[in-house]
Amino acid sequence: MAASPTDTTTTIRPAQQLGSVLVGRDDAAALRKDVRRRAARGESVVLDFAGVDVLAPSFADELLGKLPRELLTTGSVRVEHLDPASAALAQVQTYARDESAVSR
Repeated sequence: MAASPTDTTTTIRPAQQLGSVLVGRDDAAALRKDVRRRAARGESVVLDFAGVDVLAPSFADELLGKLPRELLTTGSVRVEHLDPASAALAQVQTYARDESAVSR
């Protein structure tokens, strides 16, 4: 059951937490669990990829591909500041989800 929405928006900046090169599934899985926990509490979550130079397919798959689709399509989780190549990768990893969920 989804939590009722709150007025809280949390911005998560992976580059600040993990560096400018995002690779590997372990860090992405931990980040995904944090995003899901926050969304379950009704928070809006912004994944801000400003400062990310490399987004590996494995990281994108573990973080974005395994998020429930409805979190992205409803706007509960938004993805921002991806360069065009990473945005295309995110689109593929999220099974061509609604383009409004992944912005450049």
